[in-house]
Amino acid sequence: MQSTAASVAPLSNRITDVLQIGWYPYLSETQQKRRVPGQKIVGMQVIDAKGALLGNVKDVGIDLSSKELILYVTTKEKTEVEVTGGTIQSIEDVILVSRTGVPPPPSPAPAPVTAPTTTACPKCQATLPARAKFCAKCGHRLA
Repeated sequence: MQSTAASVAPLSNRITDVLQIGWYPYLSETQQKRRVPGQKIVGMQVIDAKGALLGNVKDVGIDLSSKELILYVTTKEKTEVEVTGGTIQSIEDVILVSRTGVPPPPSPAPAPVTAPTTTACPKCQATLPARAKFCAKCGHRLA
C-alpha cells in the first residue's frame, strides 16, 4: 500500500504549479510561463493602486474551491488582511494590487479620564494635592 504523504506536494510546489498552470488572468504571459516559488512571495511588499505600501506578505495560501491565490499580508498597522488573487495586478519585485487601502484599524480606546493631581484651596488659593482634606496653609476644610 502506498503512503498518502508521498502523493501530497509541499505547499510551495503546489503554489508554483497553480501559478504555472495559468489560473490567474492577472499574470502576464511571461509571468504565467515562469515559476514563482512560495518562498519568494513571502516577505514581498504589497503596493496598492495609488502606490501606497499596504504591508508585507506573511504567508501564501490557495482557496481550493475557487483555485485562487490568497496572500496573507501584515499591514503597517500590524494587522493581518487577506488579499485574493483577483485583486493582484502584477507580481515582479513587488506585488501590485488593484484595491486601495486596507480595512481601517480599530479606533484606539479613548484615554481614561484621570482626576486632577492638584486642587486649589477655595479660601487662600494655595495649591494642594487633590486628595487633601484640609488646606496646609490656612487649615480650611476641603470638600
